[in-house]
Amino acid sequence: MGEAGEEVVLYVYDLTGGMAKTLGQTLLQKNIEGIWHTAIIVFGKEYFFGSNGISICDPGTTALGNPLRTHSLGKTCLPEDVFQEYLRGLEQDTYSADKYNLLRHNCNNFSNEISQFLCGNSIPSYILDLPNEILNTPFGQQLAPILELFSNSIGIHPGVRRSGSDFESLNNDIDSARKQSALLEEKRNKLNEKLEKREKRKKKKKDKNKHLSDQFCIDSEPSSSRKYCDNRKKMSENGTNGVNNGVDRPATVIAENDAEDLERKELELKRKERDPPIVFPDTINVQNELERLVGLIDGRINPDDMQYVAELDQYMLENEGSWALGEGFLSFVGRLLNDDQLVSEVRETILNILAAGALKDDIILVLHQDRREHILMNYANGFDKLPLLEQLALTLFVSILRLRISRPRVSKISHRCRLTIFRCAICSRTAVHPNGFYTYPNGSLVLVR
Repeated sequence: MGEAGEEVVLYVYDLTGGMAKTLGQTLLQKNIEGIWHTAIIVFGKEYFFGSNGISICDPGTTALGNPLRTHSLGKTCLPEDVFQEYLRGLEQDTYSADKYNLLRHNCNNFSNEISQFLCGNSIPSYILDLPNEILNTPFGQQLAPILELFSNSIGIHPGVRRSGSDFESLNNDIDSARKQSALLEEKRNKLNEKLEKREKRKKKKKDKNKHLSDQFCIDSEPSSSRKYCDNRKKMSENGTNGVNNGVDRPATVIAENDAEDLERKELELKRKERDPPIVFPDTINVQNELERLVGLIDGRINPDDMQYVAELDQYMLENEGSWALGEGFLSFVGRLLNDDQLVSEVRETILNILAAGALKDDIILVLHQDRREHILMNYANGFDKLPLLEQLALTLFVSILRLRISRPRVSKISHRCRLTIFRCAICSRTAVHPNGFYTYPNGSLVLVR
């Protein structure tokens, strides 16, 4: 993928092969161009949704042949592994084979959702509006009950099912191995070049000092001194230790000292890179924030939800551990973040509390609850529309989360949560630096230390 991003293209197929233009006026009393099937082309593959679930193939190799038309949807800067993880989540949840519906949940809805995820753009409206246009005609209204009855069993499947293709899985593994091998080869070449340059510098310094020493002997001393220099030269060529025989070898000593200095500087640089960022854990007064939250939501939410505030109190103030938070805790957070009836201070306060909680080692176990609904990611997706104080609170929360997952001792469970944190960072336009966190709310640069 280049610096400008990966191109995202929409392929549009006419399932009727042009017959819709001929029969549309006769049956529907309405001119229609075609019955559309769409697919997304990205990272060199074609992705679409059908009655057998999410499928993948090489572009233009389905039973439908070449597309009738194409639309450029934009470019994405998301890595391919993030996109594949996102597809796996859709395949297990909203776009599994049993969720297919010819009218309401079809290939075009899938293409639209993928397009919005990759580049923030929707597919053309004439594709999405086609089912309603047909159903609003007299013939469509008569046909609607029949289509609704069989909409889950009638479907389009012009390719190979994504999850069931051993051949495709093998190809993906081969591509991954090739990429890994190329990366290793590149690192090996860089290391060899570095070693060669170091040896050349050492040899150059050694030859230079040797030449200066010999030239000094020739120009400044009589024949007796020249004999001494000749003997010294022979001793150097034979590998004799000059110190033990009263003769010093400055070139070798200088080269060794330079090599030691270089290695010492490299070790010092690596040590500095390993130093963790500076953290101020007492910036947020958790007790005051909890009291403020209770005052803002008391009487304005379902009384049953107040139990989650008590659980949050146990987790934050009594250090009970992540087990104190029930399974519905993140759903409760989602209701606070998305309830338009609550004031903005509620969202700012809960985000500040979560930011303080993100400093705890077991925050990853809490995030594990969000692996399906993506509550935090969906909220962060509207970052530009949030008030400034909510933007700053969300930025602080995501930045601290990024700090926690960057440590090498993160378990396999946390790997599933990395995508949620990574997507939140993308949606909130937050960039992370080893010595601080940079974000861009309303176009300004902020450093959180």
